[in-house]
Amino acid sequence: MTSNSPDQLAQIREATLGIEKLLDNDLQGAQELLRARPDSPGHGVGLGISCFLQAALGQEDNELAKALEVLVKAEGIAAAQSTSARKGEKSVFPPGLEYKILTHDAVMSQALVHILTESYLEFTKAIWKLNRAYKGFKSVYSIVYPGGITESDSLDTIFTKLNAHYVAQTTGAGSGSGGGSSLLSSVGGGGGGSSFFGWGKKKVSTTELKHSSSTAALPALSKVAALDAEKRSASAPGSKVPSREGSVFELGAGVDRLSMNGEAEKVGTGEKMQMGEDGSFPAPLWKDDPIASLCVSGAFFGAGLFTLIFSLLPPKMRKLISWFGFKESNRSVALKQLTVAAATGNDVHGYFASLTLLTFYCLVLLMSGWQCEEDYLLDQCTIVLNRVIERFPEGTLWVLNRAKLCRMRHDTASAISIIEAALEKGSSFREADSLLVFELSWCYLSAAEWIKAADSFERMCTLNNWSHSTYLAISSGCLIDLSIEQRTPEVEKRITDIFNKLPSLFGQKRLLGEPPTTEIFITRRLEADKAKHARWVAAGRLPKDSPFWKAIRITFAMVLGNFWASVGNRSPPPAMHHQIAHLSAFTPLPACLPSEATTGLATPAFTPPTVDSAALDLDTPDELAMRDILLGVLYRSLGTVVSFATAKSLLQSVVKRGRDLGAQGVKEEKWVVPFALFESAVVECKEGELAEKEVRLQGGAAKEVKKVWEARIKKAEKLLEEVFLVVEYDLKSRLESRVIMLRDEIAAKSKKLGL
Repeated sequence: MTSNSPDQLAQIREATLGIEKLLDNDLQGAQELLRARPDSPGHGVGLGISCFLQAALGQEDNELAKALEVLVKAEGIAAAQSTSARKGEKSVFPPGLEYKILTHDAVMSQALVHILTESYLEFTKAIWKLNRAYKGFKSVYSIVYPGGITESDSLDTIFTKLNAHYVAQTTGAGSGSGGGSSLLSSVGGGGGGSSFFGWGKKKVSTTELKHSSSTAALPALSKVAALDAEKRSASAPGSKVPSREGSVFELGAGVDRLSMNGEAEKVGTGEKMQMGEDGSFPAPLWKDDPIASLCVSGAFFGAGLFTLIFSLLPPKMRKLISWFGFKESNRSVALKQLTVAAATGNDVHGYFASLTLLTFYCLVLLMSGWQCEEDYLLDQCTIVLNRVIERFPEGTLWVLNRAKLCRMRHDTASAISIIEAALEKGSSFREADSLLVFELSWCYLSAAEWIKAADSFERMCTLNNWSHSTYLAISSGCLIDLSIEQRTPEVEKRITDIFNKLPSLFGQKRLLGEPPTTEIFITRRLEADKAKHARWVAAGRLPKDSPFWKAIRITFAMVLGNFWASVGNRSPPPAMHHQIAHLSAFTPLPACLPSEATTGLATPAFTPPTVDSAALDLDTPDELAMRDILLGVLYRSLGTVVSFATAKSLLQSVVKRGRDLGAQGVKEEKWVVPFALFESAVVECKEGELAEKEVRLQGGAAKEVKKVWEARIKKAEKLLEEVFLVVEYDLKSRLESRVIMLRDEIAAKSKKLGL
């Protein structure tokens, strides 16, 4: 089939519509439409992706096999079409490039299926296929954008170059040998490339290169909140949302208008540039051209996704995968690439680029502990979400991100309401509901709604086949926390039933022959809890026939909640105060808690309590260290001078216990030291932010602001370096990823201050 033939365009429309149905929760309708044309690579890739999502979200092995079969077939069809299309009708980009992108989509999706099948052989296949997809997308990207993006390139420059190339090809200005490539390279630099040939004679004025006259300006980032209130017709010029009534290719009327007037906001050397969007870029002129949209969006999405993932890996892992040919890991470049893909139009890759950006921004907001520009990240989430949310009003993935955005804005109540309303409506895409319930579970836990959290985590066992033991362990922790405050026979029976189930659930899910890291942690902690119960029985504190959980005080809900950054952080303040009171009531009482007499600048004296009484709730140094780190996270999340001082003292006590080789030192819970070091670095950054606000309120000069930060940044960097010196501990890779995020935020702040 030749490029731009009527049949090809019809196939793209139908395949795109199928994916849109999937993203709007109509799984059955999507799969029916995508099965209708088994000879179409777009349909095949779309069907494979739908089967993969169904399998991945539900952790269903039989669906994985089905997804792999469909994707392998789609790869073969796309590869064959790519070869035959080279001799066909010419397009904006080399003929057949769109089929190459679909081929790489299929290969990348196959790799993800291999990873989920949980065996060493399949993992080896995954590495090989990921490498193929990576090299394939890299090759396509070099054709679409010769020379590549650098860290200093603005989005304005990138879009202008792409628009220049599109104008050259569609007006015939790029006809002949290398015309398009030369023009693309001449606008802001760029390397060589293959010769491009014109397609059609669509006349576009070159004055539209910078800002399309057919589009209205988006508000500045500072006015993003107004987007929610501004309701314009989706078909009117300047519309902020795509039209759901029109054809998926009526992009001139239906797509989010991306033109912005004026120059980009200048912010020093630019942490906004660092985050991938500098606040202004022209409207893409190719957005109503389905083939060009697929090529641009697909190339930028593939390149950006790989680069972003590599940038998030711990240093040792990044070094390891470099042996397999994976190299690019510049996060700034990755975010720009994904922003281009997301802004391109109604191409499927644009939707997934939007999801990737939302996931990343929310991940940074939740996991990094502190952000150089929190408001900017929140604005980016709003901009990306507003482009697509009204197109997919029922789509679980978009509803989920609406709720996450509320949670990131410290509005947990609204996040809960959004998810509860979506779940009440119901959906034919049952597997996708697991994402909503999982997020809802953490929202309940962070709000200290113990019963609702317990119910929600237990519900996860009915929605997917991931580690049921992890879900139930967290549920048991919520119920134990509740029973400590108010015991009832019903709750106690429920706790006992959960612990009776747990042993049979361990080992059901394995990755590369190993159980999930959470199960390893839970198994070890259960042994410690049983040993504690035996001590209490021997001391006469509990009857011999009592369930072992009656000796538990530091629960899986609180500890695993901390691993998922759902204790403190963006929790509601009343819930944090409740959890502080809950943990502080255990004996021995914490030696360092703020009182009414504590002055704003005082650092409370702290002496870690010793363990020498048989009547204590926490009778080992390990338990005391776990309590202190949980309290430290909660206090630093309150965000006041006094709470920061308290948090630092608590976290310092954890490090002291962890490094004590004597009787008062930590024996088993080696994770507490690196986690305490990380949290201490977060406190340094938050103290710097608070001090900077005070200096600015008093009219302080830039050098005074720099002075506020200089020592704190050095100390935070040193603390994070110490994290990487700790050899082995629970959930190590999770913490190292958080450290990388925080280091990037600190680097952005240093760059902004000129340090």
